[in-house]
Amino acid sequence: IAERTQLIAYGVYSIIGASFLYPVITHWIWSESGWASTFNNASLIPPVLDDAGGIAVHTCAGMCSLVACFFVGPRQHRLDSKGKFVKDLPTQNLSFIVFG
Repeated sequence: IAERTQLIAYGVYSIIGASFLYPVITHWIWSESGWASTFNNASLIPPVLDDAGGIAVHTCAGMCSLVACFFVGPRQHRLDSKGKFVKDLPTQNLSFIVFG
């Protein structure tokens, strides 16, 4: 997404995600009153055991990425109207692929 959007749009997207979305999702899981917390006995769902904070972090990142992909859309001039590739992407540097 970072290479396919303008820098200012990516910055605004990142600030909104870090300022508003991430705190809400972490509150659901990490707070004692959160609806998905292991400490909330009044919750209607089974508690979520978040080992090392991975669920909150990856849930937020996955949802934000899905929304960003929806708004950015597919690459232009990559597929024709039937969904067939118009042209192949150039081969990348094989040494970079092998050595990571």
